[in-house]
Amino acid sequence: MNKVLNFKRQMILGLVILLGSFISSSLFQQGWFCNVGGVVYGALFLINPVYPDRINKTPRITVFVRIAGAVIVLISLVTRYDI
Repeated sequence: MNKVLNFKRQMILGLVILLGSFISSSLFQQGWFCNVGGVVYGALFLINPVYPDRINKTPRITVFVRIAGAVIVLISLVTRYDI
């Protein structure tokens, strides 16, 4: 049983991770849970660069998706919710 992590599943997984990190941050009064959730969400797109099926496959689309994942990781590291 090999399930592929397509765009829809990865977006749902990422949103669940973000929601869980925000709930954990609220429950434990620790802002760094939000940062960790954002880093994990961005890392999903760095490791597995997926995109919607309706987008035409251009030669550099995976590079753009990886760059977007890196930007999400960078923003999550810079925002510093815990201060």
